[in-house]
Amino acid sequence: MPRSMGSPLDDPHYKKTVDFLIAGLSLQFRVSQSLFSSHEIDVGTAFLLRTIHREAGEYRKVLDLGCGYGPIGITMKALNPDAVVHMVDRDALAVSYAARNAKLNGLEHATAYPSIGFDDVEDRDFDLIATNVPGKAGSSVIASWLAEAPLHLRPGGQVAIVVVSSLESLVREAIEAIPGAEITLNHRRAGHAIFRYAVAPERLRPVPGDRSLDRGDYDRTDVTFRHGRHEYNLRTVYGLPEFDTLGHRTQLLFSVLETLKRKSSPPRVLVLNPGQGHIPLLLSRLFSPDSISMVDRDLLALRCSARGLTMNGYDSSRVSMQHAESLEGDESRYDLIVAHVSDDEGAQANASLFRQAADRMAPGGQMVVAAGSSTITRLTKTCRAERLGIVGARKRRQGNSVLVVSDNR
Repeated sequence: MPRSMGSPLDDPHYKKTVDFLIAGLSLQFRVSQSLFSSHEIDVGTAFLLRTIHREAGEYRKVLDLGCGYGPIGITMKALNPDAVVHMVDRDALAVSYAARNAKLNGLEHATAYPSIGFDDVEDRDFDLIATNVPGKAGSSVIASWLAEAPLHLRPGGQVAIVVVSSLESLVREAIEAIPGAEITLNHRRAGHAIFRYAVAPERLRPVPGDRSLDRGDYDRTDVTFRHGRHEYNLRTVYGLPEFDTLGHRTQLLFSVLETLKRKSSPPRVLVLNPGQGHIPLLLSRLFSPDSISMVDRDLLALRCSARGLTMNGYDSSRVSMQHAESLEGDESRYDLIVAHVSDDEGAQANASLFRQAADRMAPGGQMVVAAGSSTITRLTKTCRAERLGIVGARKRRQGNSVLVVSDNR
């Protein structure tokens, strides 16, 4: 099978390439350590594929929901090259890897694009919608996915899902609660359960006109957060951390940001990885910046954070979002950049993002980076060795560190 991609050595997120054999086909998938099942194809995903691969020729159009690096959609496309395959995920890195893995396996017309659930899926004529349901998605999110999936099928189409065994009863109840739904298959094996189901066309309701976040499908709780003299309200969501209390790293970051308040009020602020929205909200209170830009791999984090800013009175027209795993293509300059770095990304990916962020500091600007202490130590060495900026204050607490870097131009 022809393969043509750039070298994985050029990709700071790359971990390794995994092989997958099915129905006489040998497929390869490049994976990142921060994507789901980066050691090998997940056993639940493989279980699902082995229950649907024999009918692959019947599916002219397939949707892989929550595609990760693409094993379901790419396998179905490889089994039926004439099929049109859509792969969606809320993670920009997952979308990028799914698209690149399709090319790696010589497949065309396998489209990958971002979506929170079905929010950004416009087509309504899929023959098959397949997904490995995330175990920590939250019951309201799972129920919403299961109810909305049939609305995107053509008459006679079906939904095929795999879930961990602990969710089997919840999923069965959710499917049975859908008017007109019929479960056509339910298989079990150690640790997982498979469901296939469909809804009679005459029983289908209209496709929702609003997004799942606006409908409240992801809502977890309404909480008032306090840090020092600052207070704000957030409607937190499933699937993101710090939904009811601030973590030690964020508290340490907040304490450092408060010291910056005495020095300047930056008009242009960039937040990398805003999560539930705590960081942009505090920045809006501390500095009243002219604009707040946010970059995150997670589309849910971006939309949740933007909602939080609006709910707390910050002008939505001054908020911008970039759904991406890096800052490539962003030539803007910022007076203050605040980055909440994930240690799980790996040293190369974090160093790459750090370099990009340092390059986007405006003259006289500052960058504040929060991460685990080992990660901050490595980034400090990178900053000094490559002269990316002037290393300033560093605070440590309970295995976390926050580093302040100033523009050196």
